[in-house]
Amino acid sequence: MRISINPLEQLVKRAERRINFQKVVSAQDLAHDRKRQLAQAVLAGAAPSPEFQQAAVIEGVSVETLAKTIVSKPDVMMEAENARRELIVRVRSAKTPEEIEQVLDEEGIWPHHEDKKPLLVP
Repeated sequence: MRISINPLEQLVKRAERRINFQKVVSAQDLAHDRKRQLAQAVLAGAAPSPEFQQAAVIEGVSVETLAKTIVSKPDVMMEAENARRELIVRVRSAKTPEEIEQVLDEEGIWPHHEDKKPLLVP
């Protein structure tokens, strides 16, 4: 029986772990996404939640104005996810370890603490 081990597979897995660890969305991104969902619901005719009404009071605008303002802003969660997925696809299409490192270096992805452990067969 012969076993063939492709070290590139492990390098891709490590690169994906590094990307996923560093490109995770923040609590602030989640809060923005929740506001976006509430704003879209309000514009579609749903009654605003008490929290959304409070946000409008804090901003000093009507609920509808706040909803329109929020929806007009970029969808940061989708932008972040698209950027993360683009990196994953670029790493998976790399043909050499150098290409993987180039992708990570270009995007400023630093090593993950687990990278110090020996490579394991998937």
